[in-house]
Amino acid sequence: MISTQLDVSAAIRDLDDRQRNQIPFAMSQAINDTVAEGREQAQQGMRRDLDRPTPWTQRGVLFRRSSKRNLQGAIYIAPNRWEYLQYQIEGGTERPRRRFIPIGLGRRNKYGNIPGWRTKISKLLAKPDHFQAEINGTVGIWQRRRRGLKLVVAFRKQATYQPRWRFFRRAEKHVEKRFPILFERRLIRALETSR
Repeated sequence: MISTQLDVSAAIRDLDDRQRNQIPFAMSQAINDTVAEGREQAQQGMRRDLDRPTPWTQRGVLFRRSSKRNLQGAIYIAPNRWEYLQYQIEGGTERPRRRFIPIGLGRRNKYGNIPGWRTKISKLLAKPDHFQAEINGTVGIWQRRRRGLKLVVAFRKQATYQPRWRFFRRAEKHVEKRFPILFERRLIRALETSR
């Protein structure tokens, strides 16, 4: 979670009481503007730092709006996307829930994924000359051939990642740079329209 505190005392120093009543409204609007822009920035950063993220993955970057009563906004990643994006942000070792990661299963789509890989594995294992086993330390689907065995699909038990997507750092920089500008703009507008 990103937490930033900004000093807006210079912007509100010369305001009277009536004008100060507009501050929570202007602050809430500026927070909402900042997190909406931040979401767009995060999605652009994802496309720049990661290898062809799917539209579904990109839509996983969300934001929560603030209100006058709750002056907190947030840019975050949907939990079902965080399950795999956390390795792109923080690095680490992924141990899949299904016990393995298939390698060499077939053609990848334009996003680098293998569509229908579970069905492909089932079809391979349904063939009489294919079987799943660990041979010489390599787990995978093997094919019996006249001249021995051929590894068709290898299974890895884990994958190690280095951090690639600088989500938190970029979001913090965005908030620090844009919030004061957006707050001043919203405050001026609120003062102009107040009665």
